[in-house]
Parts: sequence; C-alpha cells; structure tokens
Amino acid sequence: MNRSLILGSRGLARPDWLAGFYPPDLPEDWRLPYYANEFRALLLPAADWVGLDAAAAADWAGAMPEGFRCMLELDASASWSSTALPTVLGDRLAGLLCRDVPPAGLPPSVPCLRLVERRDALDLWRTPDGSLAVGIIAGQSSRPTPLELRHAIETLVEAGGGMPSGLFVDGPPGMLRDVQTLAGLLGCEVWPGG
Repeated sequence: MNRSLILGSRGLARPDWLAGFYPPDLPEDWRLPYYANEFRALLLPAADWVGLDAAAAADWAGAMPEGFRCMLELDASASWSSTALPTVLGDRLAGLLCRDVPPAGLPPSVPCLRLVERRDALDLWRTPDGSLAVGIIAGQSSRPTPLELRHAIETLVEAGGGMPSGLFVDGPPGMLRDVQTLAGLLGCEVWPGG
C-alpha cells in the first residue's frame, strides 16, 4: 500500500505561524514564497482567497514553485467564480473542499472533496469516487497527543487507498513538524522529505 503523504498547513497568516515560523521583518507578500521553500502544499480557507482580484491571484500563483499543490476550501460564502485564483492556479490546484454541493462550472479536472468522517483530531475528506483523500488535523483548541496524531496519519493512509494523500495541519508550526516526524517514523514517504 502506498504510504505517501504530502504535508502542509491550513492557511498562511495564522497568528501562531506569524509568531513562530516567519521572520518578524518578512514582508506580507513574501510569506507564500518563504513557506513554499519548506512545504509543497497549502490549504487555503475561503476567507484567504475569496475576492482576490486577478492581479493578486496571479501574484499568488507566480509565488508557487513547480510541483506545489494548493487545496481551496469552498463554503457558503465562496463560489467558483468569486475570484480568479482557481483558474490562475492551473495544475497547482489539487482540489476543492466542498462543504455543500460542488459549484456550477467546476471543470471536471478539479476534484471536489466532501467531508466523510470526523475522528479524534482528524477531519477526513474524500472525492465521491475515492480517488483522492485529504485530512485536516485540528489543533486550535488543544494540541493532539502523539497517539491521536498517529491514529490520524494511519486513518488517512488507509483512506487513501494506495494513492498519495494530502495532510494539512490546522495548528502551530511545531505541530506540523511533529506530524512530519511521526509520519516518517510510521514508514510514510513524507513530501517534502521528512
């Protein structure tokens, strides 16, 4: 079974990331390139990308290196046409996390994942055909224990059905490092290398 995980954060401008990951004097428009030097995937909450104009969307896409993957959360406040970002991302757009029905006009090449399970610290999202699985480990209110992180990683690997899966951490940078280390210890191929 494929045990490949692509790791990233949920959002770029969380207070705990601003204080614990980026240099204090780093300009705001340099955050994405700085982040992309270390991680190759990012989950953007709707509030971070809805309403971006075409120039800002092009800047974001241009800051993502080749091989970088971006997932977008889509909620009731967002629509496929509410910004140019999904179109500008091209093959860097790995999919949408859709809380409701998939948006009208969504190209068939863009996977739309639905929340299928909440277990411990993990929200598990999957495409209807099961071809793609993504997990979000929540650590905002309390940091998951190492055992909870292990269960979350194992659940996602199993749900991936032999395909590489995306795992995003909704918590401080240290928690993403913990997930990266633990996944490597569990025999997962962690991308970026761990």
